Amino acid sequence: MTSLIKTCLGEKRKAVFLTLAIACYLASLALPAISIESHDPIFGAEVLLTAWMGVFFGEYAWFSNVAFIAALVAFGAGRHRLALASEIIAILLSLGSTQAKYWYLDERGIGIPIVALGTGFYVWTLSLWVLFLGAVTEAGGAYFGVTKRVP
Repeated sequence: MTSLIKTCLGEKRKAVFLTLAIACYLASLALPAISIESHDPIFGAEVLLTAWMGVFFGEYAWFSNVAFIAALVAFGAGRHRLALASEIIAILLSLGSTQAKYWYLDERGIGIPIVALGTGFYVWTLSLWVLFLGAVTEAGGAYFGVTKRVP
């Protein structure tokens, strides 16, 4: 699979993966990420700004954003193994998003049930997987003993 990607995208593949991952991430901020009972949908930007407080309720999925940003920086700097490791952590942390049952609108700590995950959530998840695929493509040869780049 990675050799197919390398053949199709050529030398521009790193830029393609970075651009797609960033575009998906930014798009997810403008899309509805969570639907809750009796309230307008919560958009990705609001989730990004407030979901870090989930740590007080035992929810750590927001920290996948930190790992994703670290993976972006590492990938852009050519540190593909580090990017891959960071991206694996980001994906594992993001799995907690599907387990969240409540959204807390204010400091009272009263949770409103989450009805559904929105398009923004799935686009955000796609950004994680795009960067993961890019990191696997770029770092994969090092793991399999391949030292020569495929044109």
